[in-house]
Amino acid sequence: MNKELEARFDDAMMDVYLRALNECDYKATRFLQMLHEHRGLETARILHASKVSCEQCTLQPCADALASNQTRNVPASACAREGSTSGTGKS
Repeated sequence: MNKELEARFDDAMMDVYLRALNECDYKATRFLQMLHEHRGLETARILHASKVSCEQCTLQPCADALASNQTRNVPASACAREGSTSGTGKS
């Protein structure tokens, strides 16, 4: 693989970690450890082989937090824009 492209992918994978940390206050410690040990591409391959996406590893806790009490008062129209009605108690 092109080294420049691989470096950009490494950066993108690190951005996934940083977004989870900054936006959701979620420290995806194992994901970060994998990035340091294997870099982005191999981490993605490992996670894909285990049938766990990087998104699930880092963003599911954020989604869980959003579905908690904090969002039960979100108007249904806001949830509908996202393709969900979780804020209304409906599914």
